[in-house]
Amino acid sequence: MVHGSLYHITNKSIRRHYTSFQFENPFGQAQQPAEAGYAIPVNEALSVAKKIEAGDKSSEVHVGASAFLGVELSSMSGYFGFGAATSGVAVSGVVAGSPAAKAGLGSGDTITSLDGRAVSSSSELRSLLTKYYPGQKVTVTWVDSFGTSHTATVALASGPVG
Repeated sequence: MVHGSLYHITNKSIRRHYTSFQFENPFGQAQQPAEAGYAIPVNEALSVAKKIEAGDKSSEVHVGASAFLGVELSSMSGYFGFGAATSGVAVSGVVAGSPAAKAGLGSGDTITSLDGRAVSSSSELRSLLTKYYPGQKVTVTWVDSFGTSHTATVALASGPVG
């Protein structure tokens, strides 16, 4: 049974509440997921919407195509190959033909920095990539599964952030 969302709008905020959502599990028992919701001040939402419509870039607004490095990131951080542990983001896969593949990154490598900024989590790397656009060049530093450090400059492609 699904009853949908309820929006509560005032002159100060927009709130979304989920109401009466439940489903049956594989054993035929009714279950209700945890409630979710958010609130955005109306003036802030309108300000961001106007920036998007005007095409104004900022730290809050990314206008245009997203930069794509072409790596699949592991939920684990750091290097787990031979030698000492290295802080960074573990690569679990690389998209064929992507900038990462052309640079030589592979499964088991650990990305340690992007354009000289150290990275220690997948969310941090994604956040850094949102500041770039397709065609821009960045320097990627990583450690391979044998503990050897590599650096390459790549031109980012267009695609989902990452």
